[in-house]
Amino acid sequence: MDDSYIHVVYGENLAHYGRLEFNVGEFAGIGSTSILWVLAIAGLVKLGLSGVAAVKVLGLLSLCLTAGTLAWLLRQWLPRLASDAPRWLVVWACLTCGLSGNLIWFGVSGMETLCFLGLALLTFAFYARGSWIAAAVAAGLAILTRLEGGAIVLSLVAVQFATNRGRRAADLRALLVPACIIVVMVLPWLMFLHAHTGHWLPTSFGGKKMAHLAATADAIGRAGSLSAVLKVKPITFAMLWVLYAGAWVFGLGYGYPPHVRVGQSIGGGGVDLWLGAAALLVVVVIPLGAIGLRAGWRGRRGLGADAVGRALVAFCLWAVLHNLEYAFLFPSLGTSSRYQAVNHIFLWALPLMGIGALRREQLRQMAVLIMAAILGANLLYWRGTYAANLRHMVGVRLCAAESVARQPPGVRVAAFDIGALRWGSGRPITDLGGLSDADFVEYQKAGRVGEFLRKHHVTHLAIPSPHSSEREGFFDLAGFLRLSDDPLFTIKEVTRFEGPYSDWRRGVGPTFNYLPAVVIYEVQWRG
Repeated sequence: MDDSYIHVVYGENLAHYGRLEFNVGEFAGIGSTSILWVLAIAGLVKLGLSGVAAVKVLGLLSLCLTAGTLAWLLRQWLPRLASDAPRWLVVWACLTCGLSGNLIWFGVSGMETLCFLGLALLTFAFYARGSWIAAAVAAGLAILTRLEGGAIVLSLVAVQFATNRGRRAADLRALLVPACIIVVMVLPWLMFLHAHTGHWLPTSFGGKKMAHLAATADAIGRAGSLSAVLKVKPITFAMLWVLYAGAWVFGLGYGYPPHVRVGQSIGGGGVDLWLGAAALLVVVVIPLGAIGLRAGWRGRRGLGADAVGRALVAFCLWAVLHNLEYAFLFPSLGTSSRYQAVNHIFLWALPLMGIGALRREQLRQMAVLIMAAILGANLLYWRGTYAANLRHMVGVRLCAAESVARQPPGVRVAAFDIGALRWGSGRPITDLGGLSDADFVEYQKAGRVGEFLRKHHVTHLAIPSPHSSEREGFFDLAGFLRLSDDPLFTIKEVTRFEGPYSDWRRGVGPTFNYLPAVVIYEVQWRG
């Protein structure tokens, strides 16, 4: 992902120069959402690794942490929810939920996604074992990874007091030390953010919200009769998850034959709907999920009696709160649904719980084989997705970065996707996405992009763009940034970098986060 290079740049600059800056000497905001991830990268860089090697190591460690902790938790939880499930099915559930293609993609994407999820799961695991101090440390680290991790603490406290009414005074005293640990860990980072940016969140949040909501609104505008309904944020969020789960978790969008193409009006060439997956989803996955949900609901009694059961209740409550945060405040799934990675655990666990609740062994074995086939298709498809993403990054983004690196010293480039361009070129890049420079969002809203570019002495632009073979892309980024009708300047295309259109379609479908080309423009100032 391009965003992973933003983390790398911050980590390398912190390690080499001791400065938490994207362009050294030009502090304009915090463009990294995860301070813990940056600190970990910087630490490994100090030990001699490159920033890119560091995120690969950290990603694999995070995948191991997530899969291992989840396996331990599921071994405690599933027998309580599906008491008839055989031991081998519990083991199979641990492997399926922890090592789906989606989670593996998160692990190799270079982002902090599984670091956050793994630390969240570790918090619940320590709580289940009665280790409140260790749970507090894990929760503090999770919050430093992503600040919305505060909901983890809220869910644990709520469940502890709701299910242990006779011990509230004792619990309150026992919570004082864990609470102090979390405050001591998190408060310095919040104070640093506010002191240096005037915000309690990284400035990247404003930029992400600006771009994601604009792209979502553009897609909604093409949805015809559904447009009015989809303007309600929670409805949009719920529908996005239903569509994403069907298409990119259980295979509707994999495009294997036989298939039909749908959704051309939304852009990006539409999606090739795999008819085989559609049949399995309706006949097998959804019924098993419903059976699993019913079995889990029946098994809820008595969960508040001990720490393991309370940890399960708190985990489910956290998942609900985490989704509600995004549904009402920022209705976006993020690249490949990474903002709500916890949902993938439920998507696989519920059908497997349904298998455990089946009475006939023959039906159970048949259902396991079908779910194994779906998992195999999932792993195969996401392996190809990652390969397509890498080809785009190397053949388009990093080639554009090399072009920028060769420019004369007086050239100053502004870009929307800044990560790979900044890392690959080794040159300062002016941010047009509002990630590392909080000021840009206000300039863009006011239609004063030209003033922003002039302030930063910009001579060239690097803008993600539609493919040269397209009449209309799925999102007009240049139009959104108001680059074509600014009264202060005009733009002239200098160089275009793009790969095969079909290869882009293969990689962008399940990730939905990058345009097929990067175009370098020269800024020609009027007057």
